Amino acid sequence: MNTINAESSISSIAIFIQEHMEQNWDVILRNHPLKLLKAYEEMSEAAYGVYFQLLLEPVVQKLRKSGFRMRPRLPGNLNISREWGEEHHRERWIWTAIKYPDGSDCGTIVTVIFHDHTEFRIPEMPRVRALNVTSNPEVIKALSFISPEFTMAKDTQTEYAEYLKNTRGTSF
Repeated sequence: MNTINAESSISSIAIFIQEHMEQNWDVILRNHPLKLLKAYEEMSEAAYGVYFQLLLEPVVQKLRKSGFRMRPRLPGNLNISREWGEEHHRERWIWTAIKYPDGSDCGTIVTVIFHDHTEFRIPEMPRVRALNVTSNPEVIKALSFISPEFTMAKDTQTEYAEYLKNTRGTSF
């Protein structure tokens, strides 16, 4: 397995994270089914955050031990992430900027999260991308170049605000 240290490039970090996910993404599902199902019953889609916290905690610890700083913590800020796809097979792109121990920019880790809105299910293994940029506008520009779906999707905060605006005055 690939390892990381204080001088690792963003590409090496992405390989390290992807290898970790390959080895553990389904192990977390098998080892914590009740916790994840309960979280889904209580919190709906937020349960995927519980899953990714369990999956990525060893990576976060290794990055911190190597001196890296993350902004925000892996896998990233839900409010600025983007999501699209069918209800039973959604794709969310979420990211975290990584700084070297000396405070200089290393790059950005983009986590591609596949999930289901109809039940708690991860339909396929998460994937990781490495970007050499770190500011949100640069990240959005780079991801828009990679994916037309990303370009057309709205960030979660905007999507939720529009949902609330459209439901005002609706009686249940």
